[in-house]
Amino acid sequence: MERVQKSTHNKDLDFVIFCHIARGSYPSKIAKEMEISKTRANYHIASLKERDLIAMKGQGVWIALKNYEPKESKKTT
Repeated sequence: MERVQKSTHNKDLDFVIFCHIARGSYPSKIAKEMEISKTRANYHIASLKERDLIAMKGQGVWIALKNYEPKESKKTT
């Protein structure tokens, strides 16, 4: 199994966590492997869920619903 490189940049965490979920990892395992808190992992999981990229399959088990789409950035004027 190919290992996903760790990244602690917020804009990259959604994508990295999405990749872990697509490979069948669960939140606590993702947090441990990435050396981030479970709270931080769950924050990004909630972001992915809100964007309909993932869905809960069972208790603590998530599945990818479609290909990853980056979050739209807010333009400031």
